[in-house]
Amino acid sequence: MVALIVGRPERVEWLRYYAPYTKVNENKIDPEFRGWGWRKPPVEFQPSTFIPQPWTERAFEQWDAMPVLAKLHRPVTVSLTRPDNGERLKRDALNAQLASGWKQATGSLTPQPARLFYDGGLNATPLAELTPALSLAHSSLDLLDSRESYDLTQRLGDTGAASPFVGIALATMASYLNGDTSAVMPLRRKDQATIIAITAPTPGKKPSYDPFTVNLMPQNADSDFAHSSAAFAVRAKQ
Repeated sequence: MVALIVGRPERVEWLRYYAPYTKVNENKIDPEFRGWGWRKPPVEFQPSTFIPQPWTERAFEQWDAMPVLAKLHRPVTVSLTRPDNGERLKRDALNAQLASGWKQATGSLTPQPARLFYDGGLNATPLAELTPALSLAHSSLDLLDSRESYDLTQRLGDTGAASPFVGIALATMASYLNGDTSAVMPLRRKDQATIIAITAPTPGKKPSYDPFTVNLMPQNADSDFAHSSAAFAVRAKQ
């Protein structure tokens, strides 16, 4: 079992005030809040829908120990339909809208995306739409280069509703290990496109530690693994 944790650290900083007042559990590994210790905090804790109880000191120890693998930028979504009749855009209008979304999502990033993970699902040809759109956006990506262009359905099979999360996970791994930027584009919906930028925590600097231990390149994998996209998917999740 693995988990993809997306968080904004500053949103939980206010909870640190209450941590010293929480009870230390008998099982010191357990981070769950089980009541206050011998004294209660001077300022009463106010629960919310998303944070119903305080965090313990153990919870913050675990939180602080998690490495930041990437920065997830706010997704940009653009409509691919005409506002007057709802029909899907075609040719130049479609290219212009996709290019506009790409510029909004990546225009301020340094470095610019080194690779794109995209998925249009089965019986789709997203490359035919992305190539002219990214050219119009003056992107340096070569979508005919297998090291810069990753069609998830073509490479991994149909991942269904999990496709955006698969793309984000792979983009995180790639950008972390290379110290650069990746982009993810879920394209299964015909009425809109979403561009998600992923940047390394330290752009331009490759890490000294590889937390994934996954051989992403076929030439670096064992013979049984290199030719199996299914094995790749399972291996990447471990």
